Amino acid sequence: MSLMNRTLLMQPVQPWEKNHCLKQIYFSMGLSDEKKEAFEERFHVRLLNSCGMTETVSAVTCVPPWGDQHWPSVGRPALSYEIKIVDEQGNTLPPGTEGEICVHGVPGRSLVQGYYQNEEATRRLLDDEGWFHSGDWVYLDEEGWLFFPGRCGHIIKRSGENISCTEVECVLTSHPMISDATVIGVPDPIRRQAINAFIQLSEKETLTKEDIFSYCEIVVLSRGPAQAKNALKECLAIAADKAYLLTGRPGIRRF
Repeated sequence: MSLMNRTLLMQPVQPWEKNHCLKQIYFSMGLSDEKKEAFEERFHVRLLNSCGMTETVSAVTCVPPWGDQHWPSVGRPALSYEIKIVDEQGNTLPPGTEGEICVHGVPGRSLVQGYYQNEEATRRLLDDEGWFHSGDWVYLDEEGWLFFPGRCGHIIKRSGENISCTEVECVLTSHPMISDATVIGVPDPIRRQAINAFIQLSEKETLTKEDIFSYCEIVVLSRGPAQAKNALKECLAIAADKAYLLTGRPGIRRF
């Protein structure tokens, strides 16, 4: 859904875009603040965040259609679901601590019973108590709102800190000239992992790494220390000496 949102924003503005009966639309993560606001303003509709996966049949958490959204939270547990956040040893974590989200539901109705002809995968993801280990890296705040930095495989471990690829990508794609971005971790002999960013520019746009560096610096300053998490600081490092554009596709080049 986030890809669809970004794709629609890239289309030419049409006079009939607000002529519809939709009031609110659920989507699934991955939008920067700027693109969310731009979509809501342009199409005159409110976006509501949610989180779900194939194995859970429907959305595990969602933002209610009333009241404060607690953006960028993906909401609270939906009906028929329980969730808990655990560490790598399976210990339940307190609010504010990032870990893997585990989901408990009704097998065969709101939760997968297993993987067809794949008992090994079933045992790996469904424990003896029926909790589904999603592989999604999240945290709960004190009020039970779920926040989604990224998947376990999308966390970069750099100098003892966990850096969310998703957060860095959201900062990069908030730039009006950047249509898409993918952030990955690569081996680093000193810091364990370094960060590489692949950035696709909007059609007919040009940017230098200095442009991206300056933009990210503005983002950090405007959001303040409380909002400028480590991922945003890492984004500055990417723009300064790690960011490059992938070659071989239209509108993309390498720094």
